[in-house]
Amino acid sequence: MKINISYKFKDLIDEKYRNNYIFNITTQSSDIFYKYFYLEKYNKEDILKELELETEPLAILFLNLIKFQIGEKKEKYNNSKICLEQLKEQEEFFYKIIFNICIYSKLIDILKEIKNIIKNEEHEVDFLNTFVFSLYNSIKVFNNHNLIIKVLIFLGKGNKNGIDIINTQRKKITNIIRTTFYDSLLELKQFKILDENLYQEILVEYIEKLIDFCQNKKEVENSLTYIIFLNSGMRRLNNISDSKIKKTLKEKTKSICEELVKSSKIYNNEIEIIDEEKVNIIKDNFKYISSEKNLEENIKNLENLLLGQLNNLSDINKNLSI
Repeated sequence: MKINISYKFKDLIDEKYRNNYIFNITTQSSDIFYKYFYLEKYNKEDILKELELETEPLAILFLNLIKFQIGEKKEKYNNSKICLEQLKEQEEFFYKIIFNICIYSKLIDILKEIKNIIKNEEHEVDFLNTFVFSLYNSIKVFNNHNLIIKVLIFLGKGNKNGIDIINTQRKKITNIIRTTFYDSLLELKQFKILDENLYQEILVEYIEKLIDFCQNKKEVENSLTYIIFLNSGMRRLNNISDSKIKKTLKEKTKSICEELVKSSKIYNNEIEIIDEEKVNIIKDNFKYISSEKNLEENIKNLENLLLGQLNNLSDINKNLSI
């Protein structure tokens, strides 16, 4: 059964899901949300005027959320309470809508600010945490790591729902491309979201999965890609606190790196053709590796890079050569 919603929300709903809704025509402005959420342009007077005329509860909620964020500091607390009251009233309907990714991102930013203002009101904080976790059920359809990380930062350290999200996402890392999410998870330590035990558990799992994916690699032509991903994990090896596990993983990564470099050397006369996502990874990590260089130059650069990484690891022979 299709859900009725004001036409002014059409641009806020993800395009893939718009057929799930019946958009009711309205005589009021339909571009104010578009301007604010997509273009970050707004006119305070226009928003206040729309609030006076608006009759649809969900639209009133959105306008008040905008009003809260752009309001003066002295107005923040009162406006936050208005938003919370309306959010509770619209909660169930809110979950039925699949908004665009950038809308969720902006909403979480606004709700994070509200949470900081009412941080001493435990009941309200609990409501916001539950609300954002419920949003995750909509957000996860996009499989957008940045947005998932944003949810985790919102929920904060030790939140049971946050830990459930982390564990669920870890299970979804089933190929080497998806291991980039481990990097994002490990960065949560700087936000004090992960305690040391969970950080160590995720770190070791990350390196072990990289090793497993590289060992089970079938295609010689993808060796360069695997080298890049493995190198990303090697940078974190020294952060492992268990010296025995650290030594074992260092030895394994050293051996695998040697094999991957050999494989890349025997593959044709030039670097593999790689898709845009992999190109971006290469550009981000190793700007001096170029498709304009010949195979020998690229392999030499990779050898030097790997030697540098391996020689930085305390238990590896400083005179290592591949």
